[in-house]
Amino acid sequence: MRRYFITIFFLLSQLLYAQDYPEWSALKISEDLKDHADVVVRKYDLKYEVVNEHKATKSIEVVKTILNSNGHDEAFFGVFYDDFRKIKKFDALILDSKGNKIDKIKNSEIIDYNPSGNSIDDQRVKIVDLSRTTYPYTIVVEYVVEFNTNFYSPDFSPQDEDRVSVENASFTLSFPETNPVRFKGLNISEPSYNENVYVWKVSNLKAIDRESYFPDLVNFTPVVLTSPNNFSIGGSKGSLESWKDFGTWYYELNKGRDVLDERDKMEVNNLINGINDNREKVKAVYHYMQEKTRYVSVQLGIGGFQSMPATKVEEVGWGDCKALTNYTHSMLKAIGITSYPSLVCAGSRPAKIFEDFPYDPFNHVILCVPFEQDTVWLECTSREMPFDFLGDFTDDRKVLLVTPEGGKLVKTPTYDYEDNLQNQYSEVWFDKSGQGTAKITTEYSGLQFDNVLWDLDESTDKLKKLVYSEIDIPNFTVEKVGFEHTKDKTMATRYLEITLRDYATKSGTRIFLKPNLLNRRDSYPKPSENREVDVYVNFAYTDIDTVNYHLPEGFYFEHLPKNIQIESRFGKYEATFQADENGLIYTRKLERYKGTFPKETYNELVDFLRKIKKADNSKAVLISST
Repeated sequence: MRRYFITIFFLLSQLLYAQDYPEWSALKISEDLKDHADVVVRKYDLKYEVVNEHKATKSIEVVKTILNSNGHDEAFFGVFYDDFRKIKKFDALILDSKGNKIDKIKNSEIIDYNPSGNSIDDQRVKIVDLSRTTYPYTIVVEYVVEFNTNFYSPDFSPQDEDRVSVENASFTLSFPETNPVRFKGLNISEPSYNENVYVWKVSNLKAIDRESYFPDLVNFTPVVLTSPNNFSIGGSKGSLESWKDFGTWYYELNKGRDVLDERDKMEVNNLINGINDNREKVKAVYHYMQEKTRYVSVQLGIGGFQSMPATKVEEVGWGDCKALTNYTHSMLKAIGITSYPSLVCAGSRPAKIFEDFPYDPFNHVILCVPFEQDTVWLECTSREMPFDFLGDFTDDRKVLLVTPEGGKLVKTPTYDYEDNLQNQYSEVWFDKSGQGTAKITTEYSGLQFDNVLWDLDESTDKLKKLVYSEIDIPNFTVEKVGFEHTKDKTMATRYLEITLRDYATKSGTRIFLKPNLLNRRDSYPKPSENREVDVYVNFAYTDIDTVNYHLPEGFYFEHLPKNIQIESRFGKYEATFQADENGLIYTRKLERYKGTFPKETYNELVDFLRKIKKADNSKAVLISST
């Protein structure tokens, strides 16, 4: 009898265990939400409550079903904290495909570390690995973060990755009338409202399959941006009601930190002695700063916004982007040249800046030096960056100029296809067996120079490895490689010598040769009849290739490809073949244009790239005259 009751108790306990979270069974996910999806967000509830300028709380409950191994990264979960935010709760569960609890994460399994590496930073993150190898499985995460500032207003972006679908998501925003929070909705319906509580809800968002030339998801997925009107952080009060106000706060926070002592002022003035042109004076100061300092990130408390004093940078010889920008600004101030720190969202996919919605997406500071005829932009964190060159880290975007009169939105320079040039000249000799050698000179300028900037001082062995990974030619050997670069020139030249084995194919008395030696397109995206999003091309450039082939003795051309020209709204391509008894000069020029194009033009882009591939891989035929 006792054994009977034990058995019944065991069966009941197993039944109860199986009913842990039946609502999160993967079997309940609709087929529509599985289509193109690696992950399904079953529930995402974000609540943000502002109590006053010194207290706010963010609570998140998220339930995700990981359908396959492609969704592996979504099972890693991290929560950041620092002097302004504390984690009050962090719980996580893992469920099997039926909603049965597999595991509850223990505190000992949560890793706490500094994500900034060697920087001087009070920011830390608690991260947990919830991944499993049996699919599908579901993770349930709840956490609460308490802020001692109202500055860090969260954004609501429930579908911020491709191949992620969303069953249900909500955002609840509440605040007192004395501390209002502004918001801007993108691709989302207006919220419901009741007594300063706003609620947004979305449901059944199908996964977006990332297509070629894909624009940012923020262009077509639901997003709510938030920002406080007035804020207090680290004892400093400011306003985000306008860009001017935000710039004023940043200016006042750093006021008086741009003053050098008399000895350093004298040194800077001696530096420009004999230089009459103001632009050249700025260049001399920039070089001096680059040689004297190094970059170290400092993000301690309000120091995430407030610069180290210029005198401190002078003393220690290092600083973060704010400090090095301020230091350069202070030296220019000492010689009577006006400059302005500029807040920027740096990176390849910068956040959108809206004229009508001031908020803080910025993560970097650069320096603007305006002149009557032009404007100089300085990246102060790099010893290698040429004078008045930004690169793709901060080019072509709106930034907030910080002036004594307040903030002002301006735009950094755009490098277009004429600026971003790769000009390559190759001299090739090959014999009647198809073996050959080549000497190749490549000039890089604009953003194409930016792509090789960090290679300029690499060792020969490292450069050889880069060449092998870059050039798609079978059976070649790098004999020599090196760069030449003059400081402040946004151009570098690479010299390369290679040995070619079986580059040209021998068949009887004929040799088959692809004239395009180094810059062939070998693929193009598939056409689509149901393109869902606009076409986004984020890089404009021009490639020019000239190849001078010296023929083996006794051979002449039996067949040459025809000259070709292809024009499209996406760019322009032309290739020419000029042969005589001594050899062949092949030229290729490709211009590519950047921009956002209507989704209906996608197949036009595919056709443009398909034609380029065909032209790039055309063959010439040589035949022996003996």
